[in-house]
Amino acid sequence: QNLAASISGNFQGAPESLLFGESNAPLIAVGLASIMQLLQLPLQWSLLVVSGFMLIAIVALLVIKDAFRTLKPPACDTVGSRLTGGEGTKEYLLLRLSELVGNSCAAMLAAMMWVFVICSSPFIASGLCLSDIECIQRLPLEIVAAANFSAVIGRLLGFLCEGGRIGAVVLEGLALGALGTLAIWASVTGRILSVRLPWTSDTVALLLTVSSVIWSNNLLMRNDQAAQRSCGHSIILPCPLTTQIMWLSIQAGSILGTSLATWW
Repeated sequence: QNLAASISGNFQGAPESLLFGESNAPLIAVGLASIMQLLQLPLQWSLLVVSGFMLIAIVALLVIKDAFRTLKPPACDTVGSRLTGGEGTKEYLLLRLSELVGNSCAAMLAAMMWVFVICSSPFIASGLCLSDIECIQRLPLEIVAAANFSAVIGRLLGFLCEGGRIGAVVLEGLALGALGTLAIWASVTGRILSVRLPWTSDTVALLLTVSSVIWSNNLLMRNDQAAQRSCGHSIILPCPLTTQIMWLSIQAGSILGTSLATWW
């Protein structure tokens, strides 16, 4: 993701390729884990699979390193270059920052909720499973697996949707944060069990995970489209400066979501 934020827009085909790979990484990880579980392969085989992927990544990096010696990409329009550039560059950066305040808030809220659900999975399991030890041990794994699948689905759906107006996107982010936090709190404290629902604890946890993670990633994609469109770019051919600003917002939301989960 950091690589995508750094070079996105500098090379033809890089943005869509990086976006495709990053979006499908959780799905591939869960798919590999599911195959190994179905085949009942020992732990040593999982290490072998991971080592294979690492070797492929190392070879790819060596190829890219050699390619950079001959390629001469245009100067990257980064936050740093805008701060240290000539006359007018700093002013343009400040203008874009002010224009992207709403988009940054929406991205931070969406990323926060996504990470908050995953990091709260052990506490959700304890609240919903009560004294069932087997359920407490199994449910966090199911939540993480469902979250990875849902992240891919949410991003693909968001990629196909329009970005929407910035005001509506921000309000949606606030609604996601409020409703998601309330649902997680009710699950962690077990208060949701006081409501007569026709579902098991597993079903309740998976419904919470799937709905919140799909919504979060769908909002992230639509919000990014709105941010890119505000400066005449698109999610396929993004503005590097806008991409980096949004990247920082997503990281801030991820840190906030992790911090919130420690309160349980």
